Amino acid sequence: MENYGFRGYKEWDLMTTTWSRNRLLLVTTLQTMVPLKESQSPSVLTKDELISRIKSPITRKQKYLLKNWILPACQRSVADREASKQFDIKCMDKFRQLLYKMGEMMCYREGRIPDPDLIFYLTLHELNVLTQIRDPKIVMKAKQRKKIYPKLDKYIYDEMSIGPNIRPRNYTDKKSQSEAYMNGENDVIKGTPVCTGSIKAKACVCKCFDDAKNLKARIY
Repeated sequence: MENYGFRGYKEWDLMTTTWSRNRLLLVTTLQTMVPLKESQSPSVLTKDELISRIKSPITRKQKYLLKNWILPACQRSVADREASKQFDIKCMDKFRQLLYKMGEMMCYREGRIPDPDLIFYLTLHELNVLTQIRDPKIVMKAKQRKKIYPKLDKYIYDEMSIGPNIRPRNYTDKKSQSEAYMNGENDVIKGTPVCTGSIKAKACVCKCFDDAKNLKARIY
């Protein structure tokens, strides 16, 4: 925990919970990483074994370059990439800890926000304003953002997007749904019936509330 407690799921996000704050998350991660059988453990291949798996024909000179220059350079690049990533995430965690302490101070000591976690749903400008004055409108905005965050977090975006209209793949447009309903594409009515039995009759659909006054009751 002292060396890797700042890591976690979605560790680039300031609002995420790291392993140091919730150690059960680390246990869950280890359970998914530890193989169930010993045979499932990945084997480390040597340089000669890696080169022998190349299907394209290569010369002896190319094999020499791959073994003594290209493969070591690629391995060093991967190691440097992971080291720089770890340093970047560690710096991000320092800002996260600072915001946690600031949120606890603004909540418990000064009473400017009702929940310490609301500090992650404020912009820098709003946070600057709250440190000077008490503004209930800003607090209400933060509460609304926290309320809709679970829904926004489930959106899945394409790896590459072109154009200004970027929408997630699992986004459902309420306007298109209402138009499909008005066109009769989704002829499904759900509700709680008054009668416990079953009845077969003609259904009248009102497309707006003004047409409801034109309905006439019919007794069968």
